[in-house]
Amino acid sequence: IEENNNMDIFISHSHQDEEIASLLVDFLLAALELRPEDIRCTSVPGHQLSFGTSIGEQLKKNLNNTNGLIALITQDSLRSTWVLFELGSSWANEKLILPILGPGLTYSDLPGGPLRQYPGVQIEQENPAYRFTDVINQLASELEIRQEKNARRDAKLDEFITKFKKKKAKLSNFDLSQQQQIEELTRKVEESERFHKQELEVIEIQYQQDQQELEESRDKIIQLENQLEQERSHKQELEALETKYLQGNQELERSQSKIAQLEHQLAQERSQSNQVQEIKANSDSINRRNFLKCSGLGGLCLVMAVVFRGLLKAPQSISIAEPKIINSNPSSFDML
Repeated sequence: IEENNNMDIFISHSHQDEEIASLLVDFLLAALELRPEDIRCTSVPGHQLSFGTSIGEQLKKNLNNTNGLIALITQDSLRSTWVLFELGSSWANEKLILPILGPGLTYSDLPGGPLRQYPGVQIEQENPAYRFTDVINQLASELEIRQEKNARRDAKLDEFITKFKKKKAKLSNFDLSQQQQIEELTRKVEESERFHKQELEVIEIQYQQDQQELEESRDKIIQLENQLEQERSHKQELEALETKYLQGNQELERSQSKIAQLEHQLAQERSQSNQVQEIKANSDSINRRNFLKCSGLGGLCLVMAVVFRGLLKAPQSISIAEPKIINSNPSSFDML
């Protein structure tokens, strides 16, 4: 058997994705003028490795001699060391690399930074058929072969896209156990999230209530502060009034004391006035009596004055007559 190491297209895939790889081979044969031996797909009959040579040696030669590599990226292929080896080798040899990403995968899932920079097709994008048209155009240009445009090509592409979108990873027992653990953990996390979400809702409601009470408390504090300020103002006014009241009381006490003093002085003056009036009355009475007495004496004195004046002028032989009292009343005297 002659070994053919010159390949136009190498399809890198996991053997778990054999059905999808077979549909991709059918689509490529329908879309491009290729022979079956121009495509290497190790899990699809008619495109597998030859006998008699080690798998590693054949893959190494195929990857070195191929013109382009199409990588079916699925959950299964990402766990395959052979797929990672094939991608790395093609990248190192600067081969054309066209990644086709299966359900649930994005470019960030590709291994290594360099491989994420290769444009490809995401099977879950809005219109993957449009991107596959670009893939066929590029392959036809790189391989310098003619395209086939017919209904069979479109049918094979639709079948490939439909099957690939429904593809689910085939997991080993270990993977199934891990998946069950992941699902159980996911379920617990979701339950915990729901529980915490309910708690958060309760806390949020309580927080809103506390905020409302806090606002009400702040308003109440403001009202109380205003009332306190008013009370302080009233207190100051009361203290001022109290001070004025005390001052008024002191002035009143001084006025009352002054009034008492004046009343006492008035009483004393009245008493003195009464005494003066009594004294005056007594004096008047005495004066009247004395006047009456003096009236008689006055007349006598007048007579005596006249007599003495006459004696001074008359000769000394003239005798002085004695006055004759004609009224014996001690209060009045009449002079002869």
